[in-house]
Amino acid sequence: MHRERRSTGRASERGYSLMELLVAGSLLGGLMVGITSSATVVSDLLRTQHIRASDAIVLNVMRARVLADARESTRAFCSGAERVVFNIEDTGGNPLFVTEYSVEEGKLVRWRTPPDKSFVLADEAQTLDCTSLGGEGTEVSVLLGKASSPSHFYFMVGELPEESS
Repeated sequence: MHRERRSTGRASERGYSLMELLVAGSLLGGLMVGITSSATVVSDLLRTQHIRASDAIVLNVMRARVLADARESTRAFCSGAERVVFNIEDTGGNPLFVTEYSVEEGKLVRWRTPPDKSFVLADEAQTLDCTSLGGEGTEVSVLLGKASSPSHFYFMVGELPEESS
C-alpha cells in the first residue's frame, strides 16, 4: 500500500521559513519606526501649541493692563528708549499717579506711584522700545517670549489736542 503524502500548506504544520520571518520582522520594525516618529512629531506639536497658548494668554492680560493704564492717563511719554511712563495729572498738571513699564532682568515690570509698588506682568520679556513722536504721541513695542517663538505687542498712545476755552 502506498500512501500519498498531502501538503495542506498551513503554517501551523510546516512552520515559517527564515526568509518569511526576516520579511515580517523588517515590516514590523519599519512600522514601529513610523509610529515612534509620528508620536514624537505630535508630542512636539502639542508642546509648541501649549507654549503659544500660554504666551497668548500672558500677552492678552499684559495688553489689557497696559492699555487700561494708557487710557486712564492724561500724559504718556518715554523715559529713555526702554521705559514708558503714564501720568494721571490733576487740572494743574501735577502728577497724581505715575505708572511706569520697563523690562528688567528679562521680566516686564509695572511700577505704580503711589503706593510705590511694582509687580511682574510677564516673564521672558526681551525688549520694550519706546519712541516719542513729538506732538503725535508715543509709540511702544514689547517683545515677549523665547527667542524661538516670540510674541510682539505694539501700540501707540496719541496726544489729545488742547481744549480751547
